[in-house]
Amino acid sequence: MSTAEPNIISSGLKGRYRSLLTMGAVYLLFSLVLRIVLWAVMGRNFQVSAAQEFIILGLGVVNDLLVLPPLLLILTLILTLLPNLRGESMFRCLWARFFSMAAIFGFIYLSIAEFFFFAEFNARFNLVAVDYLIYPNEVFVNIWETYHVLWLLSATALLTIIIQAVFDRRLIRRCLPTMPFKRRLLFLGSHILLTVFCLGLFSTDSLAIFKNRVANEITANGISSFFRALHTNELNFKQYYRTINDKRAFAIMRRQLCTTDSLAAKGFNDNLNRTFTAPVKGLGKLNIVAVVEESFGAQFVGAYGDKRGLTPNFDRLAKQGLLFTNAYASGTRTVRGLGAIVCSMPPIPSEGIMKRPGSENIANWGDVLRAKGYQRSFLYGGHGMFDNMNHFFSSNGF
Repeated sequence: MSTAEPNIISSGLKGRYRSLLTMGAVYLLFSLVLRIVLWAVMGRNFQVSAAQEFIILGLGVVNDLLVLPPLLLILTLILTLLPNLRGESMFRCLWARFFSMAAIFGFIYLSIAEFFFFAEFNARFNLVAVDYLIYPNEVFVNIWETYHVLWLLSATALLTIIIQAVFDRRLIRRCLPTMPFKRRLLFLGSHILLTVFCLGLFSTDSLAIFKNRVANEITANGISSFFRALHTNELNFKQYYRTINDKRAFAIMRRQLCTTDSLAAKGFNDNLNRTFTAPVKGLGKLNIVAVVEESFGAQFVGAYGDKRGLTPNFDRLAKQGLLFTNAYASGTRTVRGLGAIVCSMPPIPSEGIMKRPGSENIANWGDVLRAKGYQRSFLYGGHGMFDNMNHFFSSNGF
């Protein structure tokens, strides 16, 4: 690197590109506050100590600094392309104020979104957040009905105005300092190289030094975690799903699967295969209707002990039919539940079976019904592209 390049960078940050420092400082401040809040509200419940929090704050700043170059690259590009203008320019000042307020608003609202996401999943943005953006119609309506979105937007806007007023002279300069276009290109090139260096050398979990998963999640950067999930399409199975030793798991399953109507098949101890004697009269002539209800946790259901009367119709049906009181959800997402119901598929790492390539013509409940002469239909009250439902069910006999 030549001796002229540091002069370009330092002079640029003192002049035309000064707002990069201010915007970066604002982002670092909100990230710091967010980590303190996450620890105070949720981290302590997961045995993250105060001593660990001090280490987390230090490592978190490093994570945030590594995210700043790619995060601020668009601002550098804009400042590079803006022409040298001397004197007052009302249009430029208004445009610059709008851009800075939009960025501050985004920083604040992103912190709020991360807080609520962490409260739900005890994690930074991950593959679940990616799914939220892929299927906005289904998810955002639910978010709007669940959280006080309008109040949060209003509070964010008010805080943005206050911060803009405090930093206005630093964010908006009456006369954008002149700088030769060649030197601006060198500054932009240096920023791009720094961005490539940060993205290539460091990962969002590079500083995950704790044995406590939640401590590592607080340390991580949400933006980095989101784009890593978008790039890899992975969700760490052992971190988000409880697992036990294979030998113990087989012992439990053998004990529960050995019933009076089933016979252990060859190799049962290793594969749990069983055989069943088919009913002489078949399945009968009755219609079969399975209703799958979204977000229907037992904690809201009167038949399971809730006293608020939120589910009167279900409670009435529960008295007339067979109610299972020891059944558990297979994962936390729609795709997990449908895969379990239709294919008896447990939650598997990363994507559910319905969204994976090669999920056509697999063994499923519809095959059993088809063999007994049933017509199979799947009805959904939303957009069939959600969780790949259209393709999956049409490719599996429904």
